[in-house]
Amino acid sequence: MSGLNYSQCTKCRKWSVDDEPCECKGHSSLSPSPLLGINERQNNMAWNPEPRVADCREIARKWGGKKQVIIIALDEKGCMDMATYGETKQLCTVAKKLGEVGLDAINNFIALVDAAIDA
Repeated sequence: MSGLNYSQCTKCRKWSVDDEPCECKGHSSLSPSPLLGINERQNNMAWNPEPRVADCREIARKWGGKKQVIIIALDEKGCMDMATYGETKQLCTVAKKLGEVGLDAINNFIALVDAAIDA
């Protein structure tokens, strides 16, 4: 992956590699990622251009250079989403596992509450 440059469409916010044209209807204006050349800076750094992971990466930066970020979001229907970030591939793997444990814990808690309500 070394040498790849990631850019994000200013309209649909999807990521592309090496200035490939965007898939949204004729719009191809791309803004460069703040992390261009990431592999040259740190070879062991995890990289995922997915917007949720980019949000976690930004939180890590804004919160004083945190090494891992785990976000679990719930909507009004109880549907959950998770996004994680780790500064290195190893930390990213651990963050994902911690996030999965968190999701399981929330699901177990919801099941207990539902069982108590039904009793």
